[in-house]
This record gives sequence, C-alpha cells and structure tokens, in this order.
Amino acid sequence: MAEADPRPSSTLGRLWALLGAVLAGLAAAIAYVAFLPPTEEAPPPDPPPVATPPPAPEPAPAPPPPAEPPPAGLATPEPSAPAGPRVALLIDDIGYSRASRDRLLALPAPIAFAILPEAPQARAAAHQLAAAGRDVLAHLPCEPKRASLMAGMRFLTVDLGPAAVTARATEMLDAVPGAVGANNHMGSRFTTEPRVLEPLMRLLRQRGLFFVDSRTVSGSRAAATARQVGVPALARDVFLDDDPSREAVDRQLAEIERRAAKQPVVLAIGHPKPATLDALAHWFASGAGGLTFAAPSELLDPRPQTARQP
Repeated sequence: MAEADPRPSSTLGRLWALLGAVLAGLAAAIAYVAFLPPTEEAPPPDPPPVATPPPAPEPAPAPPPPAEPPPAGLATPEPSAPAGPRVALLIDDIGYSRASRDRLLALPAPIAFAILPEAPQARAAAHQLAAAGRDVLAHLPCEPKRASLMAGMRFLTVDLGPAAVTARATEMLDAVPGAVGANNHMGSRFTTEPRVLEPLMRLLRQRGLFFVDSRTVSGSRAAATARQVGVPALARDVFLDDDPSREAVDRQLAEIERRAAKQPVVLAIGHPKPATLDALAHWFASGAGGLTFAAPSELLDPRPQTARQP
C-alpha cells in the first residue's frame, strides 16, 4: 500500500499555529491596555476674566422730615439767657506791676483791666491781657474837681474844645492797643459836662468801643451821654477799695453778693492794691458766694464788635 502524502496535515498545523499566535498576541495586547495607569486629565482652561463694575455709590440718606410748625398762636422760644445774676469785675490803674496782673489773671473769673495810657508798662500790659482773652479798657484820665490831683499825666479837661478832646483822647486810646472799651480815671468834674463828653463818646463810637462810667461823682452824665450818642455803656455799682484796708474790701465783696440778690447785673471796680488782691484771692477760694462772673463786654446790649488786636 502506498504511503499517504503528509503536506495537507502540515499546512493545517501551520494555520492553527498562526491563529494561536494571533490570538495570543491579541490577548496580551488586551491585558496590557487593561492594566495601564489612568491618564490625568488636563484642567479646563480658566474662563476669560469678566470685568466687574465698581459698586454703585450708597444712596444719600434721606433728609430729615421738616419740623412741624408750632401751633398757631405760639411763638418759637428764644434761646434762654444765662440764669441768675452776673457780676463783672474791673481793675483800674493797670500798667505798673506785672506781678499784680499775674495774680489777677490766676483768679477763676474773667476779670477786666483798665490801663492808664501813660503808665510805664501800658503797652506790655495791653498785649499780655489781650492775649489772655481779657477785656482791656483804656483808663482815660479826666479832670477832677480838685485840680491838685492832676499830676504826672495828661488829662481830658473841660477847657478843651471838641477837636482838642478828640485829639487827646485819640492819643490815649492809641497808647492801649487792643482796647475794647474805655472808662474814666477820676473825672468828678469832666464827667458832669456833656459839652466835652459828647466828642469823646463820638470818638468811642467811631472806634467801636464801649464805655464804663466809673461814677466818681453822683452827678456823672458819662453813661447817659454815651448811650445818647450810640455807645454801649455800663455804670459802676460797687467800689471795692475806696477804703484800702482789708476789712473794708471784705465788706465791699459782701456788698456785691447783696446787690446780686436784687439786680441781674453788678459791676464792681477795684485797684491792684495788696489788700484788694488778698481779699479777692480769699473770696474766690471760699466760693465767691456762688456767683456767676462775666466780662463787662458780655453784659452790654448790643455788644461791641471790635476784635481784640493787640
């Protein structure tokens, strides 16, 4: 019997072998892909920036509702005036002692100062006191009844004509820079004569000053003439040291308290004498009767408008 041809069998075997190799390769590829680490996803690109509009301004607060008008027949109340009496203290004959001025400035009251125009420290005192915010007055020497008292300085006298009164008083006022008012030194004769008082008061009105009548004589016409001309004026109520003893000054301080119980405004005048300074210091240390103190310019109606310009 003839031997069988082996080629078909070998061809089939090669096909199966090739198929197995392909299947094996496919399986390996699948396994490789299955076990690969996952790829990190790139973050999405940032969105383009959007322009933010500025915040809108806050609305203005609504205005308060208008005040309701007062009921018919009722007037709107005026600001109330200070309650109780007020006392003004004026110290004359200033311009000789810085120490006495300093003692007076240390007291707890708006003490005013009248400076003699020809005193050796007149200008220095005016600058010091105006800078301290005090009322500064020019203490104008005026003719007394006793001519022998007119020594050491020039006086306003009754024999002067209106132009001479104006010229001399102008020089006196100019010697006290920053003065907001004037008062008379002596003057028991001059202050009784409207003929010479009128040109003086017109000058004060032109300069925006007020006047304090020291009332060195009972018949003084100075305050009345000032008001007639249109100058705000006050008149002295109490002299502190006509008698310069300490006991007398203490009595006059008590007189201030008595008058303050009866009248709304009290103006007292004193001098920088040792007993006066001591009595004032003791009076304020003990409470000064609980009184309210004011500068003379605060007691005027209307008040002068001249600014303090030393």
